[in-house]
Amino acid sequence: MDELKNYGERTTQINLEIQKRVLVLSSLLQISSLISQGAKLEDIFKLTTEKARLLANSESAYLLFREEGIEALSIKAADGPGSGMLLGLELEPQELFEKTINLQRVFILDRDNLISENIKVKFREKFSLKNNLVQPIYLKGRLAGLLGIGNSNDDFAYAKEDIELLDIFAKQISIAIENDILMQRVEKLEIKDALTGLYNQAFIRSRLQEEIKRAIAYQRPCGFILLNIERFQEFHQAFGSLQAEAALKKIATLIKDSITDIDRAARFSDNEFAVVLPEKNKRRVQEVADKIAKSIEFTFSEEQDKRKKIKIIRGIAENPLDGVEAEELIQKAGSEVRAGYEKSNK
Repeated sequence: MDELKNYGERTTQINLEIQKRVLVLSSLLQISSLISQGAKLEDIFKLTTEKARLLANSESAYLLFREEGIEALSIKAADGPGSGMLLGLELEPQELFEKTINLQRVFILDRDNLISENIKVKFREKFSLKNNLVQPIYLKGRLAGLLGIGNSNDDFAYAKEDIELLDIFAKQISIAIENDILMQRVEKLEIKDALTGLYNQAFIRSRLQEEIKRAIAYQRPCGFILLNIERFQEFHQAFGSLQAEAALKKIATLIKDSITDIDRAARFSDNEFAVVLPEKNKRRVQEVADKIAKSIEFTFSEEQDKRKKIKIIRGIAENPLDGVEAEELIQKAGSEVRAGYEKSNK
């Protein structure tokens, strides 16, 4: 009977261990899925912290993150009772984790790993936890953050398995951070709008500045056009995203068909387009703007539903009459668009 009892206890313990490992594996798969989907970094931080709290009988879990170019660490995600009070907490890396950072090893505060009374008091003041396990997160040798879990149990010690599992969660965050950095770099390199195939705002601003410099050097004009779709939000709300996107694509095609090979067109914002016209003075810029607007309005005038009859408000500017910087021409064209709206709404 004693053997059967012992066997039953061992079986129960094994089953609990299996369930724990399945839970950890499931958590890691969820985190990996978010990373592969290109989810927002804050969403990955939140999920990872929630799942990390399931380790080692933890009451709380928290993630300290170090923004690029900033020395201090701040809590970006926390889970557990009182976690709301932790969010936004800032501290200097050396304040509590000097040895952890210098030696690049896990920080452990429990029954078997005693630290100085000063650090212990500071920890309890900031985190209100008796036991803490904190795993540093490194990115190419630089401290990017700290993932911590903790509880207030008496006579508690972290097991080797707890340290190994928290390290895996920390590595997931490291992957997420690196992935986010790469995605930001890719976005900066992209020059085309995914929906319309036109250039994006960042590119057209840069191109306009280049054309202005060239125009000044050769004493030639350079024109700029802003084309705003009037009441496009109403169109979107009435007919939905698919028809709104189809309209934007059609407008982009009509703009490309109305300009020359040396001109450059871009989607400037959700419902606004821009065109850079090298070698064109204000009169010719006005002619091109009118041509584009009439082409768009004529195309959509054939729609049966009046709400689909798109109108274009346009603004134009020319270097050097309206400025010698890209932002000056953009502001001038933008002011004409705003004036057009005021006139239209009278």
